[in-house]
Amino acid sequence: MDPGFAGAYAMAAYCNAMMVGVAGAKLDEALEAETSGLVSRAVELDRNDAIVLARVAFVQARLVRDLGIAASYSERAHSLNPNLPLAWAVSGWVKVWLGEAETGIEHFSRAIRLSPLAAEALLGLVGKAHAYFMAERSEEAWSTAVAATQEFQSATAYRIAAASAAVAGHRDEAAKYMALFLRLDPDRCVSNLADVLGPYQRSEDIERYKRGMRLAGLPE
Repeated sequence: MDPGFAGAYAMAAYCNAMMVGVAGAKLDEALEAETSGLVSRAVELDRNDAIVLARVAFVQARLVRDLGIAASYSERAHSLNPNLPLAWAVSGWVKVWLGEAETGIEHFSRAIRLSPLAAEALLGLVGKAHAYFMAERSEEAWSTAVAATQEFQSATAYRIAAASAAVAGHRDEAAKYMALFLRLDPDRCVSNLADVLGPYQRSEDIERYKRGMRLAGLPE
C-alpha cells in the first residue's frame, strides 16, 4: 500500500531471517537475493527508524553474517531509542556471536526487563540461554533454556536446552530435549550442526556447542 514505508521492507527481511534462524528454512540463492534487496531498500528509505535498524541488524548478522555492520546498525538503533526491547535483543545475539557472551547476557536482560511480554523479549530468552552457555554458566543456561522452551517450541530452543542440560549434568533432561529437537530437525548430526548455528566468530564457541550436543546424544 505504501512503497515508501521502510518498516515493511525491514520486517519482510527480518521474517526471512527468522525462517532460517528459527524455523530452519534453507538459505538458497533466491532467498538470499530477495533478502538483500529488502535490506537495501529499507535502509535507503529510512536510516533513522530504530525498529528498521534493529531488524536490519539481525538480518545482516544471521543471513549475511556481517557482524561488523550488524553491530553498527544495532548501536545506532540504541542511540535512537534506548528503550526499544528489539534493539537490545538483537544486540544480545550480535554480542554472543562475536564472542562477548557476558555483554550479551546484559543486553538480553535489558530487553526482557524493558518489556517482559514482548515477542522479541521472549525470544530473547533463547538468546540469553545461548549467552549463558557460551559464558560457561551451565546451570543458568539450563534454567533459562527450559523457560525458553515453554514460550517457543522451536528447534533452536530445544537444541540449546539439550546442550545446556547435558553440560550441566542433567542427562535425562538432555535426552528428553534432544528427542524433541530431532523430531523437528531429524537430519541434524554433529557433522552438519554448524550449518544451523549462528555466525559465531570463535571456533571454540562452535566446538563448545558441538560438545554439548554430543553429550546430549546427537549422532555424529
